[in-house]
Amino acid sequence: MTRRDTTRREFIRSLGRTAALGAVAGAGILSGRKSAPPGCDEPNACQSCKLLGRCNLPAAQTALKRQRNG
Repeated sequence: MTRRDTTRREFIRSLGRTAALGAVAGAGILSGRKSAPPGCDEPNACQSCKLLGRCNLPAAQTALKRQRNG
């Protein structure tokens, strides 16, 4: 093998490692997204939800602001 073949092989290996690391990081970010608290059965009925104050969903936050502003 020549030096060029070895360099190409190392480049492809490092590219694969980088892609795998990116996939793991992406999966970690996606799994850490905000979600409804346990027990949220009706995400569209936020105003009457007993978990409204602890919920991080955007719809719940909007409903909470509306509730506070009247």
